[in-house]
Amino acid sequence: MVNLDPGGCAESCLEKKVCNRVREGLTVSCRLDSADDMIVPVVVDRVGDHGSGEAEIGNVIQARSRSRNAMAGIAAARRCVHKLDYEELLGVVDVWVDTALSLGSRDIKLMQRLVSRQNDLRQTARQDDGVMARSLH
Repeated sequence: MVNLDPGGCAESCLEKKVCNRVREGLTVSCRLDSADDMIVPVVVDRVGDHGSGEAEIGNVIQARSRSRNAMAGIAAARRCVHKLDYEELLGVVDVWVDTALSLGSRDIKLMQRLVSRQNDLRQTARQDDGVMARSLH
């Protein structure tokens, strides 16, 4: 949407987690996908309700603690097969920075509008949370 790869180093991580077709679709489509949408291509492992992040992490830790040894072995093997080394990350960052520095004024204005809208949404959410907190007391 703003003529810049949104992923940067996420490209390397997605490359190791999903197939090329899915990765390219995610980084080029200009879609706004929900967390639930990301479960299907296995980009997101688990989605919890708003405000339940700590409880969800606790559930994952508890569920995986029963097979801790196997999970550690799987993770170690995955790191061997899907290495993410420093040079690769530097290369991806260099490409992203070069691309970002070549953006035109139209792209930057669009980015500024998007940031402004995100800030407005964040402010509205904070105000809504304040109303909810006051109504609970």
